[in-house]
Amino acid sequence: MGNKVKYNLKNVHAARLTETVTEGVPSFAYAKPQAIPGARFNDGKPGPDGRLYGGTLCREGRGRLLRIAGGRMETALAPVSISNGLAWAADGRTMYYCDTYTHQVDALDFDEQTGELSNRRPAVDFHDLRAGAPDGLCIDREGRLWVAAWGEGAVYRCDPKTGEKVRAAELPGASHASCTAFAGENLDTLVVTTGLVEGEESSGYTYAMKPGARGTLPFLFTRKEPRHE
Repeated sequence: MGNKVKYNLKNVHAARLTETVTEGVPSFAYAKPQAIPGARFNDGKPGPDGRLYGGTLCREGRGRLLRIAGGRMETALAPVSISNGLAWAADGRTMYYCDTYTHQVDALDFDEQTGELSNRRPAVDFHDLRAGAPDGLCIDREGRLWVAAWGEGAVYRCDPKTGEKVRAAELPGASHASCTAFAGENLDTLVVTTGLVEGEESSGYTYAMKPGARGTLPFLFTRKEPRHE
């Protein structure tokens, strides 16, 4: 597993978000996919093709990863139980995807023209975690994944080409790390969200730290409007 680095919370910036800002944020509507009882949306990101990819959570394995563009939603991947983190390799040809229920992060071939996914295979295995499972994730400029561990209060730095993972950061008192992202002018600040748990004073905060890595700029959702072909 490699070396473990613990971040003292005194040296990590934290804030609990108490307000949702909607003024000036554009909104748009799409036709709803066929209703699935008990399912709800979870993580989503734009891909290198300008489409939006978002997954649903349905523990009975009836969830889906959806591809959204031009006013339509269509299934990109199914079945899914707990759809979570997504990221793309620098060349746009590989998508990394986490269905938390499987306790692993998978790699899939990605067709930038069509958005089609194929050749799904394991990239990083998390079955050895004591109590947690992989959740949200992001990618850095070296192609390494930074994966939040739900139930462990930790972040793992992973090499998806070798499967090696290092427990890179711990958040004592916050058992549910939920998602990661790089932020800041130089994209060298790792932001980690945590789930709010009753009795855990350090939970429900968003943490920021300097992990010694730099992230990549996010892709933009550019296919909002229907396209006439």
